Amino acid sequence: MTNYIKAYKSYINSQYFSEGIRMTAGILIPAFAMSLFDMLPAGIIVSLGAGTVRNSD
Repeated sequence: MTNYIKAYKSYINSQYFSEGIRMTAGILIPAFAMSLFDMLPAGIIVSLGAGTVRNSD
């Protein structure tokens, strides 16, 4: 049991998890923010741009 908890804590504190959260937020937040201002097509374009740029990071 303790091995599973240790593995879970290790994953949550890992670089991969934090990068995944950062990339997900960077892609989703522009679309959600622009949709609040009735500019969803522009938000989708910005999100697609963020998604393509993340590959080079």
